[in-house]
Amino acid sequence: MEAPKDAPIDATKSVEEIRKEPYKLPPGYAWCAIDVGDAAQLTELFTLLRDNYVEDTDASFRFKYSAEFLLWALTPPGHYKDWHVGLRRTDTGALVASIVGVPATVHVKTASMRMCEINFLCVHKSLRSMRLAPVLIKEVTRRVNLTGACSRSMMTWRCVLTCRYGSSVDVAVTPFAFAPRASAGIFQATYTAGVKLPSPLTSAQYYHRSLNSKKLVEIGFSHIGARMTLSRTMKLYALPEVGAIRTRQSLVCGATVCAGCVVLSRCTRCSTRCLAHRRRRCLG
Repeated sequence: MEAPKDAPIDATKSVEEIRKEPYKLPPGYAWCAIDVGDAAQLTELFTLLRDNYVEDTDASFRFKYSAEFLLWALTPPGHYKDWHVGLRRTDTGALVASIVGVPATVHVKTASMRMCEINFLCVHKSLRSMRLAPVLIKEVTRRVNLTGACSRSMMTWRCVLTCRYGSSVDVAVTPFAFAPRASAGIFQATYTAGVKLPSPLTSAQYYHRSLNSKKLVEIGFSHIGARMTLSRTMKLYALPEVGAIRTRQSLVCGATVCAGCVVLSRCTRCSTRCLAHRRRRCLG
């Protein structure tokens, strides 16, 4: 029997097969594109994630991404504002849900393909019973599929229109004119989950490195192990004053990047963001 060849799970669709209109929402809610370049909207996204994103079962700990980190993570070279999908209340304009995609070039064995990295799927706690998450996923999928099927100028035009959510017209409707091309957009995406979803392609095990053991024990995030004391725990996880890894490395072209970026550029799952994007942003 011939071994199956590597191929996408779902076949690529034509432009005509892709839905042109945004998915319908419950009354009182409207789609928007979150402009993270605008300080006010970036703060809105930060607040939504801070109060409603991933947390433990006791709701004692929750991810708190800084606004600066969100801006960095959502604006790689070639990013699409239309992929920063938000959901707003039409009466107050409040941001109540989000799902974000960023472009990436991913290498799968010997193949290189354009993909979308999905992240920051978040729905306000008061709306969890409305089953908005599947609608958010379908809407960002629709927008990603259409990338390349419409001109960039038209996509920018739509972002400007939807970002001004203060206007009643912009909240109620999101008109979009398409300029079809020969082929449609992106049909593969990557995402992660803490639960086992159908047909996972890979899994990963990772470890936490405690940086402030005393603080983590005090707030209940970590616990002192058997036959251990707090002082021994602090000594065990203490970091050296001087790091052993070089923080900067010069390339042939003369650019300077952190050593971690160079390592990432050799990884088979590396995206084009590693060097071109982080060359300007690495620390050290």
